[in-house]
Amino acid sequence: MLKKIFLWVFILLFPGIVLAKTHIMGKSHCTERQMRCYLLKKNPKVGEKYLGYVKYFLEEGKKEGVRGDLAFAQSLHETNFFKFGGDVKPAQNNFAGLGTTGNKEPGLSFKTPQEGIRAQIQHLKAYACKKKLNLRCVDSRFELVKKRGCAPCIEDLSGLWAFPGYDPKTYKSLSDAIRHRDTYGHKIQRLYSEMCQLR
Repeated sequence: MLKKIFLWVFILLFPGIVLAKTHIMGKSHCTERQMRCYLLKKNPKVGEKYLGYVKYFLEEGKKEGVRGDLAFAQSLHETNFFKFGGDVKPAQNNFAGLGTTGNKEPGLSFKTPQEGIRAQIQHLKAYACKKKLNLRCVDSRFELVKKRGCAPCIEDLSGLWAFPGYDPKTYKSLSDAIRHRDTYGHKIQRLYSEMCQLR
């Protein structure tokens, strides 16, 4: 408990010091079993087909050098653990809110779940690094990322992938939310951390 208090005091006193972040590029750390179990824990009524998507995240991530387990955590956040309920409908195979801007804008649709996951992985790669794609681009928004490599870590996506990237009812600015580690990216990182700790 004392360590947590010290950490929060440190963050508030020295907001400019960057704490460890979670890189988007790299190998997955979670196993397929951990990912499936975590989803079941958060949504016991989830359909078997969504549990089956776990392998797509790991496979597609590996093909592009993106951490597929981290992309999966992003999808858990975006879809409310595959319960949906937002602007994107399950039939769109868009599990990352690609192209959604609010105001009932449904965003992009993909032919298959695997294609939608591939597009998400490719879009993450566009933000995370300047490397070329290894597979044919299925992400129609890939070229819209003007500054390739501008968000190497999941925490850096706040205000980029999701705008404004924080709750304006709670915080005055993105930097204020960053100080409290309560942005779009931080929420995904927390889910990811919980999932990795599952045994």
